[in-house]
Amino acid sequence: MYSYLADIQVFQFDSLVQLPAITHFVTTRNGINDSDAYSSFNICHYTADSDEAVAAARERLAEALGIEADRIVVPRQVHGDRVGVVEHSGFNEEVDAVITNRRGMCLTVSTADCVPVLLYCPKRQVVAAVHAGWRGMVKRIISKTVCRMVEQFGCDSADIRAAIGPSISPEAFEVGAEVALAFEEAGFGSAVLPSPIAGKAYIDLWHGAKSDLLAAGVLTENIETAAICTWQQHDRFFSARRLGIRSGRISSGIMVLE
Repeated sequence: MYSYLADIQVFQFDSLVQLPAITHFVTTRNGINDSDAYSSFNICHYTADSDEAVAAARERLAEALGIEADRIVVPRQVHGDRVGVVEHSGFNEEVDAVITNRRGMCLTVSTADCVPVLLYCPKRQVVAAVHAGWRGMVKRIISKTVCRMVEQFGCDSADIRAAIGPSISPEAFEVGAEVALAFEEAGFGSAVLPSPIAGKAYIDLWHGAKSDLLAAGVLTENIETAAICTWQQHDRFFSARRLGIRSGRISSGIMVLE
């Protein structure tokens, strides 16, 4: 569903909104200017957006969340499978997933067609945010994050709530044979769909994300998929395939309230 954090339009998951100990969000473009691929709400400074615009957007988000801006964690993503544990503000490591049990620490990942996944363990009050592009997915970044929550924080995977955010749909994600082969070799063959064009295939990243969560022990009834295509809805969400790589990023965030 679409709602607001103060004056910031966001998408929120029905299943997570019902949990009072946390807040979460997926940012939207918040009113676009077609001449500017960064407008108007981008908090990711690992882009060519102006430092001033990014800082202003981050301050607006921090104010809406009621925290200091340096408590919004924006990892340096590298399309890998490293999982970082956040213990303090100013976290700045090259990881594609972050976990914390610290209250008032907002974990985010930045995407523009890749899959953001938000995780929450109510019993242990542990949250995580995962960036899963196709490279990270075949490396099983999602299930590795769940396993880290279990191993380091004592979470039970059956208790974990998972939300798969807006990202490119299978109808819009056509790839070459090498990407299709990578998915098949990684055990994601059911996410590879045929294309009428020889040497091409479509990849269902939503199915891949859900299957990796299930493999890690997350229950089907605890998984919600937004099923919103960023390529098709580029007027509302940033899409690198539609707007170009030099564009803004969606921020998907989650935080245990203080």
